[in-house]
Amino acid sequence: MKSISCLFFLVLILAIWPRRILTHDVGDNKSNVPDDVITEACAKTPYKDLCISSIKDDDESPRSSDLHDVARIAVKIAWINASDAQYEMKKMLNTTSVSSIQHCLMDCDATYDDAVANLEESASAFDSKGYGDIVAWVAASMVDPQTCEDYFKDIPGYTSPVTSMNNVVVQLCSNALALTKLVADGQN
Repeated sequence: MKSISCLFFLVLILAIWPRRILTHDVGDNKSNVPDDVITEACAKTPYKDLCISSIKDDDESPRSSDLHDVARIAVKIAWINASDAQYEMKKMLNTTSVSSIQHCLMDCDATYDDAVANLEESASAFDSKGYGDIVAWVAASMVDPQTCEDYFKDIPGYTSPVTSMNNVVVQLCSNALALTKLVADGQN
């Protein structure tokens, strides 16, 4: 029964997550940032393809077509996905009857409170060009999904039902961090 519940959650997660990243047409550039700016900036991130596809999929029209805007959009996308991940965890919490999984999901929810708040602050700090703060907050946000994964490691016979979401948030934060560092280095 335990393995069926975990399998159900894993299938559910894979079916619906991450809808903001995987349900778009990669060839459709919805943002006003030119493809060459996005491609050049994303080439310097750890998850290049995810960087390019997520930024091109963004509906926001940037104020200009520079690295600052690409980094700002990357942080915003990480924030949206962390918020979505937390929302999905809350939904899972309401549908699972396994107490150890409930406990882990509650801990993950509390951990994601920090990640979401840090990413929200980071997105706001772009207006004042507070790149040092953004770098610190995004780096801190990368730790929270990894901490969430660690909660599930203590349950024998279970695997984390939120691994996919956590991995995407870490990858998006990693890209946002790399882009923000590039902007900060250009400002010094």
